[in-house]
Amino acid sequence: MSKYNDNELIYLISDGEYIYFECLVDKYLPLIINRLVKYKIPKLYFDDYIQEGINILYKCVDSFRDDYGYAFNSYFDRALQNKICLMLRKDKRYFSIVTFCDNEVVDYLVDKNDEVTNRITLIENLNDCVQSITPILSLKEKIVLDKMQSGLKPRVISKELQMDISSVYNAIKRIKKKVNLKI
Repeated sequence: MSKYNDNELIYLISDGEYIYFECLVDKYLPLIINRLVKYKIPKLYFDDYIQEGINILYKCVDSFRDDYGYAFNSYFDRALQNKICLMLRKDKRYFSIVTFCDNEVVDYLVDKNDEVTNRITLIENLNDCVQSITPILSLKEKIVLDKMQSGLKPRVISKELQMDISSVYNAIKRIKKKVNLKI
C-alpha cells in the first residue's frame, strides 16, 4: 500500500513523477475489478475493461481538481461506472441488461446467446412482481404482460392480439413505469 494519499499522488503525477501512477493503479485496481464484477462482465472481456478502467484513472488524474467538492475516489468511481455503461451500450450485440424486481432494482448483464436463461430469469422475476401490480394494470396491459410471461416478443404479441406494434410497446412502457422495472 502506498504511503501517500490520493491528493499527494495526484500532485506528484502532475509534477511529472509518473512512477507514482503505478501506486495509484495498484490502489484502484481492486475498485475497477469490483465494478466489473458488479456489472457481471464475462471473464473473457475482463482485460479489455480493466485497461479501459486504467485509462479512465489516468484521465481522472489529469482532470481532477480539489475544488470539485468531493474526493478523488468518488470522482473516479463515477467516471469508471459511466465508462463501463457507455461501453456496454456500444456492445449491445453481446450483452443485454436484465433487471430484477426484488427490494431494489439491480442491473446485471447476460450473454445474448443465452437467451433462454435470460427469458426464464426475467419471467421468474416478473412472476414475483405480477401479483403486486395486477390491480393497477389496465386490461390491455394485463394481456400484454401475460403474453410476455409466456416468452413472446412484442412483434409476435402484436400479431396475436391484432394490434399495432406501437400499442404493444406503449403497453410495455406503461407496465415498466407502473412497476419501475426495466424489461
